[in-house]
Amino acid sequence: MVIPKWLCNAIFWSICFESVLIRQCLAYSKMDIYSGDAWPDISPQRQNAIRSQRDVMRNITIDQIPYVGVNLRKVLFNQQSVDLITNMGPVYSPSGASGNETDALIDNFTSLLNSGLQSMVLDLEIRNNTWMIVETDLNFQQYLTTLNSFLVQSHYDLSANIQVLLLNIITKKNATIDKLVYSNPQLNLTNIIDTYLGSEYIFTPEAFLNDQDSSLAITKRPKWPTVQQFLFERHKRIIITELTSSLNLSETPYIFPRDVLHYDENNSTLSCPTNNTEIDFMKSISWRFLNAPFTVDEIKQYITCGLSPIISNYYDISNVTDIVKLISPSIVWAWEENEPRLSNSKLVVGKDSIQAYNCAKVKYISANSSLSWSVGNCYNKKVGLCKKSESESENNWLVTNTEDSFFDFNDLQEEACPEGYRFAMPPTPLDGLSLAQYLDKSIYSASEDTEIWINLNSIMVSNCWVIGENATCPYRKEVSTRNFLQMVSPVSIMSLFLLVGVFYFSLLTIPIHDNRKNWRKIVNQVSKNEFEGVPS
Repeated sequence: MVIPKWLCNAIFWSICFESVLIRQCLAYSKMDIYSGDAWPDISPQRQNAIRSQRDVMRNITIDQIPYVGVNLRKVLFNQQSVDLITNMGPVYSPSGASGNETDALIDNFTSLLNSGLQSMVLDLEIRNNTWMIVETDLNFQQYLTTLNSFLVQSHYDLSANIQVLLLNIITKKNATIDKLVYSNPQLNLTNIIDTYLGSEYIFTPEAFLNDQDSSLAITKRPKWPTVQQFLFERHKRIIITELTSSLNLSETPYIFPRDVLHYDENNSTLSCPTNNTEIDFMKSISWRFLNAPFTVDEIKQYITCGLSPIISNYYDISNVTDIVKLISPSIVWAWEENEPRLSNSKLVVGKDSIQAYNCAKVKYISANSSLSWSVGNCYNKKVGLCKKSESESENNWLVTNTEDSFFDFNDLQEEACPEGYRFAMPPTPLDGLSLAQYLDKSIYSASEDTEIWINLNSIMVSNCWVIGENATCPYRKEVSTRNFLQMVSPVSIMSLFLLVGVFYFSLLTIPIHDNRKNWRKIVNQVSKNEFEGVPS
């Protein structure tokens, strides 16, 4: 049977078309792995949640805040990732550029950084006369270049965070690095860090020692800078520590020794605190890391107990985006899901109520003794959280017996908290644990849905969460007078109608001399709520 020429041509072009189409589809799927395009975007709401948590910890020392991290060798920089990339062969993007192993690993590493992680364990070894990342063809210089790019791009008040780099030096039988290494420019870690990362962002052991009191005894707690001092006054971003004891730290002045950390692998040697005494003991320990595989429930629990989890679950370049299931609930440890809701600070006046969703409350669920923050209407009546003003222990809480609006708790002239207490909020996971334990022993444990005002709001500037009603947003030098006047009090609305009434009655020459004092009080109240200045 002779096949017609036109049919042969049709079959030929059909096969060519299908081959090109399949190849293109495969190229796009491979390209996603190379470029990290499969990583989900971080929503503005989530960014706001991460930022607000950092900001409420501004006065907390950097060794006491939670750092969610990854063990890079377990998560991405491993032989399985390399084998997968090798087996796929070269990948071509629509622009004609080809990808390779280092591009794929670096792009996904960048996505990990952008996901909000703040600590990373990196395995290094000397290979081919250079520092290489174990099991890959990536060298330390490429890693530092990528890290530096991330730090530069995020080095502004809205996005700046602290990074902890934990170096695991792999040598034969845990041998120390030969002194000759430090004379080799290609292996001298100080030279490499200076060249590819720079010293501008690094907090050094020398700077740490300069901060210590000259009379500091070995039994006393070391002094670390606060988040405010570290990020926004000294403009530092990173701390580098060696987990092994292979380096001569006198030759590497940028790197801290392991003994500044409390670092556990697989199982924690620190128990979850069950009372204020144990919480205070936990706070006396600096940099509490646990490098282990986690489930979603476990990672949240360890953070609540005051530990910084380092995820060492096994992933590779084909499924590394699955780690988001662990990262998402651990990075945002305080707020409820989909909180804090985005607001424009506009006062909404309905038939029966006034609404301003710019104040934070904590919800306590007695069934599992859990706490979470959410946004509430500032004018709703709720009990408030108070804290003992002066105490050796920072964990003396009290919840008011009466319910008031958020503004009543923040009134400096007539504080709603009892004498000796101040309106408060739990800034760290350990403080939250202390509060949960207090509530678990109180009358509120009988309710599964107790909501309590905490000292956190975005009244002055929309979506900028600060402690204190009159606190200035750190990202806006000039506060919006218009926003504040819209929200400060219902009096600012009612007074307008009263003033119109005064003007109306004066036109009718109705005598109001007997009520002069009352009217003067109203006018004075209005004057108090008016601010000069041009709205920003």
